[in-house]
Amino acid sequence: MTSIRSRSVPIAIFALLTLLPTVAAAQREDREREPNDTRRDANRVSLGVVAGEISSNEDADYFKIALPEFGILYLDIEAEAAGSPLDAALEIYRSNNVRIAAMDNTDCSYDPELVFVSPEDGTFYIKVFAADGRGGEGFSYRLHLATASVGTEEVVEEDLMNDFISQADLWPIPSIIVGLIMSDDGFPDSDFFAFEGHKGQKVVFDIFAVRNEGMTGVDPSSLDGRLTLYQWQDGEDSVVLAENLSANKADPQIIHTFQEDGPLYLEVEDQWNETGTNHYYFLFVYELPQLHEVPESIFEDCV
Repeated sequence: MTSIRSRSVPIAIFALLTLLPTVAAAQREDREREPNDTRRDANRVSLGVVAGEISSNEDADYFKIALPEFGILYLDIEAEAAGSPLDAALEIYRSNNVRIAAMDNTDCSYDPELVFVSPEDGTFYIKVFAADGRGGEGFSYRLHLATASVGTEEVVEEDLMNDFISQADLWPIPSIIVGLIMSDDGFPDSDFFAFEGHKGQKVVFDIFAVRNEGMTGVDPSSLDGRLTLYQWQDGEDSVVLAENLSANKADPQIIHTFQEDGPLYLEVEDQWNETGTNHYYFLFVYELPQLHEVPESIFEDCV
């Protein structure tokens, strides 16, 4: 690793930290209004809950929401958790139809969750559809829309000696960490972090790198990131709990519910094993609200 102390924190990151709202979710509940199968017919929504149904294999439901620059939106689909056969997926699009965020499964559940930070003021489109292409009568869902907050404004630089899981320092939840995937010897670089959680705690591990492009005051990062979450004890093999890659200008993100008290380990790396002084990132780790009940049976086979 090469020190990044000389790199100044981009101005837009501080704007993000000051503009993030507190955890909140409106209690109102609406019903989707057909037709909403295209962006042109998207239902306008706000914070709260929207109930809908993927009524056929080809069906998709579109919603639109206005967000300020650096606005943070937490989306949570409740389908399997409510007994629906729907294997839902979420996508978010800019007004020019460019996809900038997507999520299918979360943890052991078919119900996706997604935390999204808007790159600019504007209207964004949410697409709900069947990941496996199966819809029909009874393939219902509830889309929860809420805000969330990191919960800290302190930005801390990573420890340079964290290339292996055994070198991971223990970090608090919440944390904001600035890091750099950089190698002086030509070998791939990885950064490992440990986070202490408690059973039932839902935490988002969110990289802010590729999606910096186009934001005022932010130098674009070249990191094409991969996040991997492990369970590990010294002297034992690590167990992969979750993994996510950046794709289509969307940085990787993992939302995980701790199944027991204790530390979990996060690895940050470039998915193509590239390194460089411009492969920097911000890692946001913070707790998310529980927006609906999740049956224990969903987690029976989880670690």
